[in-house]
Amino acid sequence: MGTEAAMAILAPALCADAGGRPLDGMVALVSGGGRGIGRLLGARLAGAGAAVGLIARSADELAVTAGEIHRAGGIAAAAVADVTDHRATAAAVAELRQKLGTVDILVNNAGISGPVGPLWQAQPAEWWRAVEVNLGGAFVLTQLALAYMIPAGRGRIINITSYAGVYRWPLLSAYAASKAALVKLTENLAEETRPHGVSVFSVDPGLLPIGLGQAALRDRADRHTRRAVSTAGSATSSPPGGAPTRRRLPA
Repeated sequence: MGTEAAMAILAPALCADAGGRPLDGMVALVSGGGRGIGRLLGARLAGAGAAVGLIARSADELAVTAGEIHRAGGIAAAAVADVTDHRATAAAVAELRQKLGTVDILVNNAGISGPVGPLWQAQPAEWWRAVEVNLGGAFVLTQLALAYMIPAGRGRIINITSYAGVYRWPLLSAYAASKAALVKLTENLAEETRPHGVSVFSVDPGLLPIGLGQAALRDRADRHTRRAVSTAGSATSSPPGGAPTRRRLPA
């Protein structure tokens, strides 16, 4: 997935074409900006003219993303914070605002998959951690960003959601439940902020071969392989008193 495709994900929410520099003079914050979709979106937002503030837990990954943006001629600054920690995240936003200026765009991208498996086997702390990151982290950053957007009378908030939030996704109950809640939070917040000139969107980028999507695609491929092997094994049967016979598998 290239940066053009990354911008295509955000373009409708930003009212921006994939080309040009429609975001000149704006400041965009991206959570989970150290890797995966966050890294791609940060790079493309910078390419569209925005000064990009990156927030994530890994200083090393943030340095890589910021370095790529700088080498491409863009403007970026990074701050380390766990989005579930309100105090640390508030400090990170204040630091980025001091370096870059006020907040015009927020992309709530930070997310984790949570425990994989039946709900009754999940560790409660791991299950709730996914909700805290995927939903609680978006709440924390949104509240902080709105402190600047509401007085300014403008702003755009983009929540990276998932198909799992609107359709069943067995064995990832914490992830699916948190993304469903994020979709509903987006719908409600959009109505609350509309009179203040702030637009809120949820964007499902689909399953992509990066970040959390990479693991999901790998798991899907593994399940497909296991199913194919199982089906091939059942294609050979031994009738009573006779040699094995082979039947044709359905296409």
